[in-house]
Order: sequence, then structure tokens, then C-alpha cells
Amino acid sequence: LYERRKVAALEVEQMVKSQSSTGQLESVEALVEVLGSQYALSSKLNARKGGLLCLAATAVGLAAAPEDALESASRRLLPGIVPPILASFTDPDPRVRYYALEALYNVAKSLRARFLPVFPEVFDALFRVCADADQSVQTAASFLDNLVKDVVAESGHFDWASFVPRLETCMGVGNPFKQQFLLGWLSLLDSLPEVDLAAHLPSLLPGLLLLLGEDTPEIRVAALRLVRDMESDLLSGARSADVAAVAQVLAQTLIADRLQETQGG
Repeated sequence: LYERRKVAALEVEQMVKSQSSTGQLESVEALVEVLGSQYALSSKLNARKGGLLCLAATAVGLAAAPEDALESASRRLLPGIVPPILASFTDPDPRVRYYALEALYNVAKSLRARFLPVFPEVFDALFRVCADADQSVQTAASFLDNLVKDVVAESGHFDWASFVPRLETCMGVGNPFKQQFLLGWLSLLDSLPEVDLAAHLPSLLPGLLLLLGEDTPEIRVAALRLVRDMESDLLSGARSADVAAVAQVLAQTLIADRLQETQGG
């Protein structure tokens, strides 16, 4: 069955290459709709696997389109390619979840910066699947996460200003895998010269303080390293932050800790 799926995927890739090179996207759009609704989201296990493989092949074929047509073609087709793949991240079968992660990896690898319009939905889905109970799925999620980070880092027009608040809303999570995931993204943003992460320190600090108090040593160390890097940027004058707001957060945290100690005693 795997060989048959592979042959079908190659046929899809070649067909999309041919159609997209001439700008005839209507047939490709129709194909994507069928692959998503009738295969990737099918009730049949093997159909779901084949659909995911072929959706990824669609993106690979699309990447071969002429440069002047690729931008508009990817924007037109990604909304049909990506949602069925993301929906499969929660499939009850771990093999399908693995196939979905592998499929999205190939989509991102093929389209690189043109993949960024769907980044918010991809980030949310990765945040959920990074703590998957299946080890192979976790590993696949990690590979995809690293690739998406590379795509973001090499892009000169990533909208980090709207992304940081999204990170802030996730900071109170208690799962160590998700905590590590968030710290990885915060560390990436802190390393980008165009991102002034320290300016968001007042809103990030409550979550970072929680991470500094975690039982998992790896989480504490990663959080401490990030805080020290941000502190170094502030002291060197390379970054700026609202010091009064930071002090207020620290004071509120200290008061809350004291109250908890008093009530506990």
C-alpha cells in the first residue's frame, strides 16, 4: 500500500508542476479539495494516509512554478492544502498524526517563506501536538518545529509584533513539553536582531517567573538563560523595557508569594 501511495503522490506532484507552470490552477484547486475532503479527512485509515501524502506532493509540485507565479499560486492553494493536514494532528491513530506532521514538514520545506501566511494556525497546532503521548509523533513535531523556526528566522517580513502576544497567552501552561516549546520560540525571537523582546518583558515576566520555579531542571535552566540574555541586552542598552512595569510585576509576584506562604502557614 505504501508503494501505491508513493506512486500516486508522484503523479500528483507531476500534474501540479505541469498545471502551475502554465497558471492553470483551477484543476489544482479541485484536486486539493478532493484530496482534503475525500481522502485526508476520510473515515478510512489508508485513505487518510494517502491523502496526506498527496497534499504534501501538491506543495512540492507547486514549488516548481515560475517565481513570478509562485507567490499568488501558494496564497491561493495553501488555504486548501494546510487545514486538512492540521486537522489530522488530532487523528486518533498515531500513525496518521505522524503522516500529517511529515506532510506539513514537506509543505513548509517546499514553500519556505510562502508558508508564513498560515503560520498562526500552524503554531497553534504545533503547540497542541508537541506534548503528544506517542514518542514518534513528538519527534516528528520537533523536526517540524525546528524547520518552521528556520523559515521564520530567514524571513525578513515575519510579523513578530502580533506573534509575541500569542506567546504571552500560552505562558501559564503546566505541561513541560509545551513549556519547552514556548521557551524555544522565545529564545528564537530573542536572537533575532529585528525583534525587541525585552520591550515585552512586563507581559512575559509573570510566565517566565513561573517557569523559573518549575520542578523540571531543563525548564528552569532554559528560562534562566533566556532571562539572563534579556537582562544582558537591557544592561548593554541594546534593548529597552518599561522598568516601572517590570518592577510592578515583581512586586505583585512577591506579594502573592507572601500571601500564599501566610495562608499555607
